[in-house]
Amino acid sequence: MTVRLRLPTRLWRVKLVAGPALSLAMLLQVGACLAADATDHSAVANEAVRNGPQGRRAVELPPGSNVARLPAQPAPGQGGPVYMIETNVGLAECTHRWYRIDECRPPSFGRLQLMRAWIMKRKGAWWQCSLPSKDAKCVRYGELFLSHTLM
Repeated sequence: MTVRLRLPTRLWRVKLVAGPALSLAMLLQVGACLAADATDHSAVANEAVRNGPQGRRAVELPPGSNVARLPAQPAPGQGGPVYMIETNVGLAECTHRWYRIDECRPPSFGRLQLMRAWIMKRKGAWWQCSLPSKDAKCVRYGELFLSHTLM
């Protein structure tokens, strides 16, 4: 013997409307979180990044970048500080304050918690900053930096 429940007609209407609406709301929320994750960690006050006509992005790399005579270093490991550097393709985690493609990797936000410092250009000079914001603690590019942010 099987028992079947019958829902009133108005409950079926609510179920049919609410299901897709909730699914759409969840998709929009996930999409917004993914988009925010990709852009939230870029330095807003970085003069080295310029957006040109037709959305083209031009980025000036920090001093010492792409110099072949420097000894090669491995990409950042699981521990120790990393330097966040803006490139033409987006943000990169690097072993040192300069950018070399073999020493950098895509950001690991959400997967690894590391000590991070942002390399930025402000008022024509290069700086190491604790966060990618305008009010972050910064020191000049070549100085010893002890204010990394654990993220």
